[in-house]
Amino acid sequence: MKNFAKFLTILFAGLFLATAAYGQSDVASASATIYSALTITNVNDLNFGVIIPSGTAGDVTIDAAGAVTRTNNTAHPSSTTSTATFNVVGEPSKTYTIAINNPPITLTGPGANTMTISAIVSSPAEGAGTGTLSLAGTQTISVGGTLDVGANQAAGVYTNANAITVTINYN
Repeated sequence: MKNFAKFLTILFAGLFLATAAYGQSDVASASATIYSALTITNVNDLNFGVIIPSGTAGDVTIDAAGAVTRTNNTAHPSSTTSTATFNVVGEPSKTYTIAINNPPITLTGPGANTMTISAIVSSPAEGAGTGTLSLAGTQTISVGGTLDVGANQAAGVYTNANAITVTINYN
């Protein structure tokens, strides 16, 4: 009986020690980072100004900095032009992607008359990771383009309310 008691003692001790050796555990933490929503607001529309066409087709180009060049047309003396501008707000110092709809973009005027925006430029340039928010979490995107003006283009106001779409996404 003494041997049997020793046997049971050794058996239970062995089982207890074996369980303790294999019963290890550890923990991991969980976390998440939330960025401020990336938002964009149109501040100013692209305005090619008042154009006086000639008998030869031409164009008006506004670069992303707002500089204007004209081919085969002139501006009315009181004409003002502007780039389209968009304010972007989001997480400070983060980069984002800028995408702009591709030309041609048609402006419709009186009757069946149209003009076409044949090129778009922006600052910062369109593309992945081209936008970088400031330490305050802001940046302005300026958009210019080239408007093709026909020979003796018909007088009137030419518009497209949805001409330029700028899409932004965090990288």
